[in-house]
Amino acid sequence: MSPRAVVLTLCMLAAVVSFGLWIRVKRSAARPARVSSAPLPAPRTGTKPVSTPSRLAKPLSVRAHASPTTASLALALPASSPMEDEANLREGQSPRPSTPLIAPSPLRQTPPIGSDSETLALQAPSSPLPTQTPVRYDLRVLVQNEGGRPVSGADVAVVWRQGEPYMRSRGRTDDSGVYQARELTVAQVESLTVEAPGYEVSRLTNVTIPPHTLTVALKRMPMIQGVALSPDGQPFDGSFTATVWAQPRSGPAEAEGAIDLAQHRPLLVASERFARTQGRFEFARVPGGTYAVAVWTDSRLGGVSPWTEIRTGKAAEPLQISLASRLSITGKVLLQSEEPGSTPLPGVEVAAVNWAATLAPPSLPAATRLTGQDGAYALEGLPGGIYQVTASPGVPSIEPGARSDVLLTPAAPCRVDFALVYKPIRLAGQVLGESGEPLPDAAVLLLRAAPEASQRQTKTDPSGQFQFDGLSEGVYHLGVTHPHEPARQKMFRILLTGSGPASFDVRFYPRKHVVGRVYRNGLPARGGTIRFVCKADQENHPLAGGVGQTEVAIDPETGTYEALLEPGQYEIPTGEGPGQTLVAPSGPEPVFQVDLYLP
Repeated sequence: MSPRAVVLTLCMLAAVVSFGLWIRVKRSAARPARVSSAPLPAPRTGTKPVSTPSRLAKPLSVRAHASPTTASLALALPASSPMEDEANLREGQSPRPSTPLIAPSPLRQTPPIGSDSETLALQAPSSPLPTQTPVRYDLRVLVQNEGGRPVSGADVAVVWRQGEPYMRSRGRTDDSGVYQARELTVAQVESLTVEAPGYEVSRLTNVTIPPHTLTVALKRMPMIQGVALSPDGQPFDGSFTATVWAQPRSGPAEAEGAIDLAQHRPLLVASERFARTQGRFEFARVPGGTYAVAVWTDSRLGGVSPWTEIRTGKAAEPLQISLASRLSITGKVLLQSEEPGSTPLPGVEVAAVNWAATLAPPSLPAATRLTGQDGAYALEGLPGGIYQVTASPGVPSIEPGARSDVLLTPAAPCRVDFALVYKPIRLAGQVLGESGEPLPDAAVLLLRAAPEASQRQTKTDPSGQFQFDGLSEGVYHLGVTHPHEPARQKMFRILLTGSGPASFDVRFYPRKHVVGRVYRNGLPARGGTIRFVCKADQENHPLAGGVGQTEVAIDPETGTYEALLEPGQYEIPTGEGPGQTLVAPSGPEPVFQVDLYLP
């Protein structure tokens, strides 16, 4: 037989054997296994055990079971031989069934209880599902300016979320303004940010990747640019410092374009040094607003541009700043009072400081000048720029004045006038009783005569304190009423000046019994009344306004009187000429006797 015939014969035999095994497995899976549930009888005493030396040498049996969902294989020990079964039957024992060698260990699905327990050893998992290729997305971004021209070199950042971590793709646009983010695993990105020099930042969120190109239009950020000109009108060929100042939001004041320093002040936005640029300067990425550019050179030439409004998305006109070194600021300093009109203030120190010169060398000291008798001043020989001008009167009662954004240019003369006012004054004090104790709830009245006629009132606090704020210089009347004896009142005449806070305490002293006899034309008076007007208290504080008067009756038979008066200086009106003066002492004596001789 030829070798080829031998090979074909062996292949046919192998096919027949495989087919037979397959038929046997199918039949075994179709019928349930027979499992003996009868318990094995215990061996009897004295019975000779059956020897099974060749048991483990027998081949293992392999069983296969199939179900609609799983297929299982089991390895089991073979059952006993026929000779062993016959010997066991003679001794009253049941034949030993085959014993599983591998315990059931399901990998995917275990058959329910009641199936062939000897074959539940190993379950093969079902075949895996075919894998799907994930979908990838490409994002193409075209960056343009407002005119539709591509912006090259723009920084593009794409952020998306894949599960918990965030993913990022970043790069720059090419010469055609295009950037491509390839192989993205999501159809929507969380953010797309585009940045380019000279443009505002564009940030998009929750962007769905379109099938076509995504176009992003950038808005051009305002830019301040210009040229500094020498006094001869040519571009300045030297080193200089340019500073950008933002105008206060409330705008310039009405008087001469100046701004009150107490409420307004220009804000420094940018400062940069330029050298050999033919006088040209440039500031990019400036937000919208109103600005002035000040230039300060190493040769102490200065200049400033007018206030220029910069709008977002619109190009500003180039600035031309004329440099100068011999300019002047003039004006007057007046004192604004309550009376109509203003009074010139001589001897007031006026100083001017160049803002740009304080930031770059060479430093420029402040220019100062004193006002004349007419309140006028003149600061001369100043370089151009943006200035702060102050007026210091040197008097504590007068508020100083200041202007903070004075533009000094060769185009027009600069004049700054000041109208100074008195400082507001605070009047405070305490009301005390006869023993020096504080008197709470005492009524305090403050009166101001013409031209500023006013009336203010308050009550003392638990510590007897009172206070009036925002007062100006002048003469006032301060009235105090005793909280427990309304008839006891005092009215003081006080003068307030601007030297500082004013303090004035009021005390009610113990009253004394003043007794005596009244004589008229040398004879005892027969009836009538006598009036005591307090002109000053014990501390010699002047009183006014008729408050504090005491009127008593004269006994018609004896011509005597009796009055209850606080220590102080009193006047007794007589009706003809000056009245008679009476001083009530403050000694320990409770009674003071004095006879009165009246015309």
